[in-house]
Amino acid sequence: MIRQQKAAEAEAERQKIKSEKEERIKAYKKQRLEKTKVISKRTQRGQPLMKDRMQLLLKQIEEMKKR
Repeated sequence: MIRQQKAAEAEAERQKIKSEKEERIKAYKKQRLEKTKVISKRTQRGQPLMKDRMQLLLKQIEEMKKR
């Protein structure tokens, strides 16, 4: 009976870790997609939009300062 209880607790812990990992991966993919959208914007002539790139760099610098 004690073994079953410990096994159930261990399984619950594994499921919790797995769900947390999936959430981190999902958040990373969302962040990556957002960054790719900003970087890939172009003008009609095919030149990159620097305004969006500068905003992205400013955001990264501000995050680094917070750490």
